[in-house]
Order: sequence, then C-alpha cells, then structure tokens
Amino acid sequence: MKARILVAVVCIPLLLVVLLWLPTLATAILVAGLCALAAHELTYATGLITNRRVVGETMLMAALVPFWSWCGCPAEPAMAGGLAFFLVLAAELLASRLKMPFEVMTAALFAGLGMPWLLSALVRLIQQPDGRFLVLLPLLISFVADGAALFAGMALGRHKLAPVISPKKTVEGMIGGFAGAVVGMLIYGLAVRFAFGREFRWLTGVLLALGGAGVSVIGDLFFSCLKREKQIKDYGRLLPGHGGVLDRFDSVLFCAPLCELLLCWLPLL
Repeated sequence: MKARILVAVVCIPLLLVVLLWLPTLATAILVAGLCALAAHELTYATGLITNRRVVGETMLMAALVPFWSWCGCPAEPAMAGGLAFFLVLAAELLASRLKMPFEVMTAALFAGLGMPWLLSALVRLIQQPDGRFLVLLPLLISFVADGAALFAGMALGRHKLAPVISPKKTVEGMIGGFAGAVVGMLIYGLAVRFAFGREFRWLTGVLLALGGAGVSVIGDLFFSCLKREKQIKDYGRLLPGHGGVLDRFDSVLFCAPLCELLLCWLPLL
C-alpha cells in the first residue's frame, strides 16, 4: 500500500504538468509511450505473442495511432496506416507457414490499433475547446472510482462481484467506487466554477461520473480476464504497487472514449 500511495504522489503531479501546462504535443507523446508499453504488456509479457518482431511492429503501430488524433488526421490516411499494419501482420502469418497461430494476428490488431484508439481519446479531448479541463475527467473518474472502490471494499466488502475473474472485488466496493466518482466530480465542478470562473453543469457531471465509473469496472474486469487466463498477477512492474500500464490504465481505456462521446452530446462547461 505504501508503494502504491508513493507512486501516486509522484506520478499524478507529473501527469498534471503534462496535461495542464505543456503543449498538446506532450500529451500525444505521453499517450504514445503508454500505448507502446501497453501493447508490449498485452502481447509479449502475457505470452500471447512470442515473436519479437511482431511485438515490435505492434508497439510501433500503437505509438503512431495517438499522433493521428493529434494531427486531426483525415479518415483516409488513418485507414491507409491501418491497412498497412494489417498487411504486415498478414505477411508475418503467411511467412510463418502455420507456425504462428491466427490469434496472434487478432491480439496484435487489438494491441496495435484497438487499445491506442481508445486511449487516444485523451488526445482528442485536450484539443477540444476547454480541453485542459475536459481531459482530466476520465482520469479523475477512473482513478477516484478505483481508489474509493479499494477502500470501500476493504472496509465493507462482503459480497463478491466477480469471484472467478477478480476475487478481491466486491459489490460494496463497486458501489463505493460509484459514490467516490460522483463526489470527486462534484468537487471538481466546485473547483472549476470558483477557481476558474467557468459554468459547470452539475447533472451532466453526475451522469459522466456514473457512466465513467460503470465502464471503468467493465474495463478492469475485461483485462482481468486475460490475467486469470494466463495466470499472472500484474501486466508489468513499471509502477510499484500498481503493476504495469494496463493495470493502471485498464479502466481509462474504456472511460476516456465514453467521456469523449458524452461530452459531444452533453456539454459540461
């Protein structure tokens, strides 16, 4: 627990510096690095893909996707890049002469295109009007909900939420996560309104918190399935007390694109 708290104390201020004060290119670079590391964790660290060349190609693709969002890349170049990656994987599959399982390609496509596109919602959010305020929302919701669920589960947990997938998660912890996300959003709204003089739509904020907390639970359980299948505790050791990038950002992968969609339909500021 001490290592978990220490990492949060060190990393959260650094993350805020990148998101709030540095140019948006810094956010794209940060997300690209996270995507590359996440691709490595999902493929090579789990044993899904043992071919290091394919892992490298997947990591490269994952690192490029966030820059498409940063550049506001039209659909055609993005499709061309995706097609090129697909053809590279197809060539690897054919060259292996049936030695490479077909699921290697599907894992590489998800790690190289799917996950980066989801996490790149952070890059797209920060480029919107009031983006410096909006990009914090999925991180706030995911991290606060996760922390609140942890402490609520430790204090009140009685009923298992998904005992086969994640034995330590409880229904009480999940409810605590929802409550924590709503409280965190309300505090954030007060800060935005009184510290920065911006209007804040409270109902929209609560809906964002509830929806984001809900998909955060799904994202956490989704990536826990693979950990149970591969019988590993964490995806990596990059963040002591937290695990790897996927262990920390699994919920953000689902929460960020949902926030992006909801903010398009329900303006917050």
